[in-house]
Order: sequence, then C-alpha cells, then structure tokens
Amino acid sequence: MVLLCGIYQGLFATGNGVKSVTPAVFDWFEYKGI
Repeated sequence: MVLLCGIYQGLFATGNGVKSVTPAVFDWFEYKGI
C-alpha cells in the first residue's frame, strides 16, 4: 500500500485564447511560503 500526502504544484501556461503549437518551457520555479 502506498500513502501519499502533501502538496502537488504544477505550472500552467495559456495563449490567451490564441491557439499555439509552441510548448511552454519553464527553466526555473521557486516557491516561497508565506
């Protein structure tokens, strides 16, 4: 049995309604808790 608990974070990109074939590539992601 595997138990998972915690937070899952993901990045989301949008073309603001314009269709795009270019992938969203993120070089860096940093989270600072408040």
